[in-house]
Amino acid sequence: MGTVKILFLILLLTGAYFIFIKKSESNIELFTDRDDYYLYKNIGAKSIALGKDEKKLYVASGDNSIKIIDFKSGLPIQILEGHKGSVNSVVLNRENRKLFTASNDKSIKIWNLLDGTLLKTLEGHGSAINALALTLDEHYIFSASDDKTIKMWNLKNGEILATFKGHGGAVNSLALSKDGNYLVSASDDTTVKIWDIKSKKLLHTLEGHREEVNVVIVDEKRGRVISGSNDGFIRFWSLKEGKFLFSIEQELLMVYSLALTKDGEQLVSGTGCYVAGYSNVYLWDLKSQKLLKESDEKFGWVKNIIITEDKRVVLSYSDIKVFDFKRGRVVHSIQGNESAISAVSINEEGTLTAVGLSNGEIHIWNNKIGKRIKVLKGHQNSISALKITKDNQRLISSSYDRTIKIWNLKSGIEVNSLTGHHASISSMVLSPDERFILSCSIFHDNEMIVWDTKTAKPIVTFQKHKEPIRDMVISRDNNFIVTASSDMTIKFWELKSGKFIKSFDEHKRDVISLAMNKENSRLVSADSDKKIFVWDIKSGRVLHQFKVDVKPIEKPMYLDGDILYVALRDGSIGSWNIESGKFLKRLQLHKHTINSIALSPLSKLLVSSSSGTTLLSSIKDENATHKEYILGNKNSWVMFDIENKKLVVEGERGFLFKRDSVNRTLLSPMN
Repeated sequence: MGTVKILFLILLLTGAYFIFIKKSESNIELFTDRDDYYLYKNIGAKSIALGKDEKKLYVASGDNSIKIIDFKSGLPIQILEGHKGSVNSVVLNRENRKLFTASNDKSIKIWNLLDGTLLKTLEGHGSAINALALTLDEHYIFSASDDKTIKMWNLKNGEILATFKGHGGAVNSLALSKDGNYLVSASDDTTVKIWDIKSKKLLHTLEGHREEVNVVIVDEKRGRVISGSNDGFIRFWSLKEGKFLFSIEQELLMVYSLALTKDGEQLVSGTGCYVAGYSNVYLWDLKSQKLLKESDEKFGWVKNIIITEDKRVVLSYSDIKVFDFKRGRVVHSIQGNESAISAVSINEEGTLTAVGLSNGEIHIWNNKIGKRIKVLKGHQNSISALKITKDNQRLISSSYDRTIKIWNLKSGIEVNSLTGHHASISSMVLSPDERFILSCSIFHDNEMIVWDTKTAKPIVTFQKHKEPIRDMVISRDNNFIVTASSDMTIKFWELKSGKFIKSFDEHKRDVISLAMNKENSRLVSADSDKKIFVWDIKSGRVLHQFKVDVKPIEKPMYLDGDILYVALRDGSIGSWNIESGKFLKRLQLHKHTINSIALSPLSKLLVSSSSGTTLLSSIKDENATHKEYILGNKNSWVMFDIENKKLVVEGERGFLFKRDSVNRTLLSPMN
């Protein structure tokens, strides 16, 4: 299937409390029963359930456990352990005596909440289970999986009653109608399906979304299905006929969660943005189909939403805060964490790593000694891109605060601040000779600006694409710029004049990433349909085309000679030879989505960031292995020493814990 700055949602619901947990799989600090050390766990709240009396919050965690938290005090009451993979879904029965959980370990577990014991484990899926739906009579439970199927289980004997097949991709979300007649499913294959539960047959396939569908709910009052997708659309369909009714567009956002108020008159949507790393929560009036309220502040991806009887809204990310709108302040702090990593860069020699955070800070690390040597402060919002110059004297940074800053790396002092964008800067690249900076803003204006690094002044500003620009590259001779866009095109422009040169139009979906070789002869592009094209720039001919099984992420794609490195959403990096089109290897570096990568061409070191941890890997050794550890600080980086087969770590608190559900032993203090 983020940015982790704690921000308060300004969604006007009278007397409302908001509980929010950020989805970015970042570390959350938990206190153990010993007072002599802290234990940090990469829990990454995946799903939440609120008890009927609103006294307890149940959190599905990325550390394979389920946390039961006291709603009022915010303190952990109990931890349920038994899963062997990340827990993706939690569902309570009506009396709150049983808890059903689904995991990446392909199992469903049923827990007795009276004593915390495991009652039963259901197994039968071939891959991770993403969602659960329990029938009102609690006789049956449905499960959705990455194996493209939905299973119906008899809860009396634990047997599989039926397997629903038909989706062409992972099934992400399930919803049941209250009358027990219909099951609705949402999938990565861009479709929503409506199933007849009694006959166990497919009734309707709802087509219209352009990208993965993340969430689906049933509007009982109006007999409708509501779906949310990565394409930014919320679509409304008739439940019985399966007909499309209308849609609401949330431009440049991915819709992750939906919930209806109890009266069925309003809809709350939670979103995410891979480009920005943050987004908003929205309140919609269903009668007029108009937006009532948008949160004033930006925050991370909203994975789940629950609306209670008194219009309190529970939002799930990986931070937990309770916000009282009557008092206008936070009344409970349930769990907290630090800012997430939003961008990384490494110098050519592989000796320095720059890490940009969602709070606007930039941390500089010395890779040789494994220590953070400097913190640069000046940006007022999340860092979107970083670049260390070849002489290691300067750092260029761009931010969602609409500025680009040039820093003296030795002193840590800000040398210049480039202003001129009218919206958040989502992408920034430095020309090979470091004479020009190219930046773009995909929000509202699709504006591109070419800057002169010597004068810190803009040379040319232009807006040419009809839809958002997703990535950019500059030719080595500074003659032209190449841009990739959601309008499914790749366009070439003169750098100094902004004049249009030509366009490549073979893609059928949003073009999200670009890479160009040093000779300016080959261009590689990736789209949201998991297709990668290798182009001959002069002729415009497609030399190779291949499809990957996991969607590439925004922008991070690197060419090292003829070797292409592509970061994928499953936490791996794939490599191909662009001249032969041959797949070379796949490195599974992370367990969660990689949000940024950078390559050091001289040292062959690859920096990758995911779930608040930055991994520094050698790409020379095909047999390199990476062990999974819980770090003492989520803004630490990890380096695996290939030659000496050891893990080198540095964290602010100076501790490294090995993941072990029984014995959480301290491996080694940092020197």
